[in-house]
Amino acid sequence: MNISVELKVFAKNLSILIIEDDENLNKELVEIAKIFFKDVKFAFDGEEGLAIYKQNKVDIILSDITMPFLNGIELSKKVKNLNHNQNIVILSAHSELSYLIDLIDIGVRQFVHKPFDDQELLYRLLKVCEEIVLSKENLKNQETLSSGQQFESEMVVKNNIVIEKSGLECVNHEAINGKNFMKSLEEDTVAWEAVLEDISMLLELNSDFQYYIGLIYTDKITKDILFCVSSVLRKMYTALASIEVMSGMTTIFYSLISFIENLDYSEMSDEQLKKFKMLEFIYDDISRFIETIFVYKDSIDIYYLQDSLKVSIEQLKQNVLNLPLENEEELELF
Repeated sequence: MNISVELKVFAKNLSILIIEDDENLNKELVEIAKIFFKDVKFAFDGEEGLAIYKQNKVDIILSDITMPFLNGIELSKKVKNLNHNQNIVILSAHSELSYLIDLIDIGVRQFVHKPFDDQELLYRLLKVCEEIVLSKENLKNQETLSSGQQFESEMVVKNNIVIEKSGLECVNHEAINGKNFMKSLEEDTVAWEAVLEDISMLLELNSDFQYYIGLIYTDKITKDILFCVSSVLRKMYTALASIEVMSGMTTIFYSLISFIENLDYSEMSDEQLKKFKMLEFIYDDISRFIETIFVYKDSIDIYYLQDSLKVSIEQLKQNVLNLPLENEEELELF
């Protein structure tokens, strides 16, 4: 499935509030959002956006940084004070990169860098919508399980396709709860110390990964930077390989590593290299995977992000190599 089709599935029951002071861009974003989202609201400055937010529950806020009356940073602070878990996506120009640290400190983790193309915007929204839907499903399933009832999952993602099926029958592996998974590791007292070191290494490597993603956006993308990314991924691969049930994830990591290292960069155009900005989306998936499994331990299934990561990597390959999307036509939006 391509990005547009997937976003239609994941956003069909969600709402979004768009806050952008440029009237033409605001109108364009609203028109695009209406294709995918059930409910779309908009405002032309942060103060107006905050007033709308206080009166309406929305799943996603898409906001510019530089706006009159209340800028994106001030808006994000006020929104996070009202709802710490609110999903906020920030539109940021390269000249505004200095603001990103403040936003990250507030708890904003999703950014779309201006100028952006249609696929970058849709992909970012897809990742946020996917996380919201999966979180809602996990919460519903946990509540049902805690009541001792047999639950039915209305939506399960398998092989990039959202299908209707009962329970976890359609998942091609046995689901492993995050807390139970970590508990089983801790009970293996012989191996636990080594595993703990590997987890600490993963957290450090995740920070390194974030650093190189920052370089990709602030500097010209080069073979050396990409090989630094590959080196971080190889170390992550090594850390995960020590944990038996992570074999599926290590296979996915290896496919990305091989792709980066086996490309003939001398034959690639600058336009192709720019497509590697999609590594940010892959970083988001990997970072979320590490945090939900090893830090927060709140995943109902430690495998649930594997399909998402595979989709991200295939999308990267298709874009870098200028390959057509299989069995799908691109949705022209701009």
